[in-house]
Amino acid sequence: MSIQIFENDEGCYSHQIARGFEYAANNGAVLINNSWGFGPGDYSTDGEFEYWDSVLKNAIDYFEQRASLNSVMDGGLAIFAAGNDTYHTANYPGAYHKYICVSAMAANFYATYYTNYGPGVNISAPGGDQKIHGNAGGVLSTLTNNRYGYMQGTSMACPHVSGVAALGLSYAKKLGKRFSLEEFTSMLLLSTNNIEPTLATNNEIAFKYSGKMGTGHIDALRMLMNVEGVPCVEVTKGSLNMIDLRPYLGDGTLDIVVRDNLDSSTIMSDADKEKLGVSNGPRISSNKLIITCDKAGHGFIEVSCVIGGKEPGSDDTMGGRVSTKRLAIIVRDSHATNGGWM
Repeated sequence: MSIQIFENDEGCYSHQIARGFEYAANNGAVLINNSWGFGPGDYSTDGEFEYWDSVLKNAIDYFEQRASLNSVMDGGLAIFAAGNDTYHTANYPGAYHKYICVSAMAANFYATYYTNYGPGVNISAPGGDQKIHGNAGGVLSTLTNNRYGYMQGTSMACPHVSGVAALGLSYAKKLGKRFSLEEFTSMLLLSTNNIEPTLATNNEIAFKYSGKMGTGHIDALRMLMNVEGVPCVEVTKGSLNMIDLRPYLGDGTLDIVVRDNLDSSTIMSDADKEKLGVSNGPRISSNKLIITCDKAGHGFIEVSCVIGGKEPGSDDTMGGRVSTKRLAIIVRDSHATNGGWM
């Protein structure tokens, strides 16, 4: 649903915004996207926000407590834009520790020139950067009077995260899974790709933004895999990868069993091997996955491991239990080949 809180171009008051949160909670919303916020420095601590804007704070609390998606998640999730002031903290209300606050990255995976960053920012998403990439470097957005146009801002980044959250809830409902609000929020914030390596390629950008763009940039596939409970393994395209699988299977000591004498068809389907352009492997040696993929995309492998011994237990041997785990293989180019979004 779309909820209007602004009155023409003159802004609005907290009690008007509060009515929007109340309406959303009372009419079935469970996620609320907030592509708006106060100015930089209006509040400098969570305590100030709670004290001076209790009307709005109480309304958001009402939404979080009352909203519910039956059988999937109890509570409502509020997602906010960080602000477009190139400021070293996020703007409130998004900066409040209970909400999700989104900064903006450009198509080259750098922070955008305008985004707020630092304390209060939880996650990043595409927001567009027309200063560097021109008009089409923005995000295609809905405009008034039944139009579309390219725009930029954390207001564009925020809906990416809200959309992925909605996708995750829809998938959870399909699978018959149920999460607490805290569980789902954690899954969302960890459904990201690391932005730090890209920042590190530019010393000035790295110094300013490193460690200040949240957990990374949102990834819809990771969200779906987290809902499903399938760990994601990153594979570098075009390179021979040797990946220790034990961290993806648990913290204990495991010995991985490859079935049928290293027959790779039991690890990955032929369809997935063709989709990813697998030119070497997949095979497993010394608990490591060995694989070369020449195409970007994703597929799945199944890995069996012995828990509680070096060999499976049998009539003649004391040993461990064999457990099979499904893992998602993610292969991506380091950047979009067309110079645009991912």
